[in-house]
Amino acid sequence: MTESLLRVGHRGSGAVAPENTLEGIRAAFEHELDMVEIDVVRDHKKCLMVAHEPGDIHYETPTLRSALKFFRLEAPSETMLVLDLKVGDASLEIIRLLQQHDLIRRTIVCALHPSWLVELRDCCPQITTGFSYPRDRVGLADITIVQPFIRFAMAVLRRFLPYRVIRMARKSQADAVMLHHALVSSEVIKRCSSYGLPVFVWTVDDAGLARRFAIAGARGIISNNPFILKEV
Repeated sequence: MTESLLRVGHRGSGAVAPENTLEGIRAAFEHELDMVEIDVVRDHKKCLMVAHEPGDIHYETPTLRSALKFFRLEAPSETMLVLDLKVGDASLEIIRLLQQHDLIRRTIVCALHPSWLVELRDCCPQITTGFSYPRDRVGLADITIVQPFIRFAMAVLRRFLPYRVIRMARKSQADAVMLHHALVSSEVIKRCSSYGLPVFVWTVDDAGLARRFAIAGARGIISNNPFILKEV
């Protein structure tokens, strides 16, 4: 990867095509994004699927195997892949699938749990990993009435994150950090960069905010909207 800003399609290209589908992945290619992010869960048969939650699985939901095959066959040679793990018992299976499709060196695997990333690295030392933060255990971010409290909590986290993020990334053995946009400051980007940890910011659907993070030195901007990414 070069050091220029990486434009990452969230769940494929969620604002212009159904998220976490082959159509969404194709849309990211068509908009010439640098990276495509998709989520990974298990269905009721324990098959690895491309979805944010098991309840999101529907008739268009691809298996991870079919999504990786599609990516290998259809993606431009310079396009990278981000796998956002929502399941923690799949490290060896994921590594084998990436190896089968010759995608180990084109993929960042990220997760909210440090132990999952350590297990991935144990399975394949060559894999690139990203530590995601923070974790919303009960889906509070989707409940309107608690948003003022969420904003307050995020402001507190944002203040102290520069002092914690390096320790968390090292515990994860991560190569990068993937941070919610409400936590990202120029200070945390600078501190991470000084330790060789590129910062990817999610999920940014405002062009002005995306430009601000780019100027501050973020390595990647993750967005649902490819038109916003083109303005950065």
